Amino acid sequence: MYTLQEVETALEKELLSDALYKLERFAQIREFQDLENWCERESNGYIAPRDDTHEEDIKEYRKITVDWRDTLNRSIRIAPSVSPDSNLALRSITLLARVAEMEAYAEQGTNWIIPEMNRHLQQFVSGEVGSFWLGPKQIQVWLSNIRAEARRRLHDSLPRVPHVKSLYDTPDFSELVSDEALQDVLSRRWAEANLCFQAGAYLATVILLGSILEGVLLNKVEGDKARANTAPSAPRDKSGATKLFRDWTLENFINVSYECGWIKKQDKDFSHVVKDYRNYIHPNQERNEGITMDANICRIIWEVVTAALSST
Repeated sequence: MYTLQEVETALEKELLSDALYKLERFAQIREFQDLENWCERESNGYIAPRDDTHEEDIKEYRKITVDWRDTLNRSIRIAPSVSPDSNLALRSITLLARVAEMEAYAEQGTNWIIPEMNRHLQQFVSGEVGSFWLGPKQIQVWLSNIRAEARRRLHDSLPRVPHVKSLYDTPDFSELVSDEALQDVLSRRWAEANLCFQAGAYLATVILLGSILEGVLLNKVEGDKARANTAPSAPRDKSGATKLFRDWTLENFINVSYECGWIKKQDKDFSHVVKDYRNYIHPNQERNEGITMDANICRIIWEVVTAALSST
């Protein structure tokens, strides 16, 4: 019903109650029973006792700081005889309410009454306990903690890729690429290419390697936009203006990088080999060429990409 990407986006941007609904449906389809049950309880609250409710599991992330009030809604003090640690503990409770209910109070706050807790607290305070005040900031932190717990449980439920030793060691992309976000992207793709190669997914391996080469060359042209945009091979639109980098092809990046002196001619020539094989992402290209990707071709592409990266 909902994809993993849709659920992760919901947990990042949508109301928590809506995100939990999508997460519950996702867990139901994927048969993540524990995650489905957790979402259902988070949405409906932990007020009614149930045999499968483990309060210890929810205690920390559902804790919230409160301000105790008397029957006239005035803030009350904890007795001076109570130690600072105990005082702090009495100001923090595990709130078991429904998420949607608390979202309704996230902007203005609310008074809350838990009779059994009031009776317990009475021995530590001066005055008659009436309720406790939950401020907007406290509620928003409480909701954020549940959101973080939802992300953790989602990722813990997903199958893990078994550890496989990489056949090709990951380059130090921090030496090749200045942008940290791009470094992370390329490192992940390199690891994934190793997994694909060892699983016999040779076409996927070559496509990933081609994307890694493109990412490194993209960093080169972004680092010197003036030279890149005026290079003879820089792609241009019908008006003669240089296209935005997002519209460049791998071939454009290779030729411009050579013309600007960022890669050698031999690396340019071999990089075009990578480009040609990466084009097998198009089924018609593979059909017309009549070449099926295999382990030997993949090994050649690995060596070509590794050599090209070492010379940039």
